[in-house]
Amino acid sequence: MIKMRVDPTVLDEKELKVELKKALKGVGSAEEAERKIREYFSPSPLVAVDFCSLGNAYCHVLIEPRQGGPNLTFTFAIDD
Repeated sequence: MIKMRVDPTVLDEKELKVELKKALKGVGSAEEAERKIREYFSPSPLVAVDFCSLGNAYCHVLIEPRQGGPNLTFTFAIDD
């Protein structure tokens, strides 16, 4: 699992989910997905994103706003 930060002033929650899927399009492994997520987003202290792989085929992303907003969670196939 990694922790990373995403700036919610740039993307709202729906946009962030769409952007995460764009970042992961075409990845073939959890390691590649983790690398792409790290590369795609700029650091920000406002939102924590937890990433973990679920076996070889799935990833889970938890987006947790630090200022009391609702958490977002979603699971998606690596080969989506």
